[in-house]
Amino acid sequence: MKFPVTINKFENIVSNEFVFYNASKITINDLSIKLKSAIANDQGITKHDIELAERAVYKVYFKNGSSKYVDLKTEYKDERVFKATDIKKVDIELKF
Repeated sequence: MKFPVTINKFENIVSNEFVFYNASKITINDLSIKLKSAIANDQGITKHDIELAERAVYKVYFKNGSSKYVDLKTEYKDERVFKATDIKKVDIELKF
């Protein structure tokens, strides 16, 4: 699954193609885990760095026009699922 991911408005900074299992039905927590892994692999920014950041959030945009802000420092217990194919793009904001 490929969709544009920006970090601090720099486009396609994360080059990973995301693979989701379970028929591509995912939760916000699943997406956060994948994004943290991609940030660590592509940018060298670890989970520890994210926890120490002043601000670490992302906004996920869906193809139906809706969007959702998510704090990367928080583990979400929201078990609502959505299709990974419904993601249009993700904008990550990191401030250290």
